[in-house]
Amino acid sequence: MGRTKTVNEQYLIRLKELVSHSPRLVGYSFERWTAQWLSKHLAKELGIKVLKFWNRRYLR
Repeated sequence: MGRTKTVNEQYLIRLKELVSHSPRLVGYSFERWTAQWLSKHLAKELGIKVLKFWNRRYLR
């Protein structure tokens, strides 16, 4: 696995977009995002794996 890729501006913009909308808009059945689901979704969408810890920190 190795070191995670550097988070870029595109990642941060998309993270903020996702948090401001319901996960149902992108096909999930739950109503609220968790840091873990944000990490999974963004890894699939952008190919950048980040621990849920970092997503919580970026959102502060």
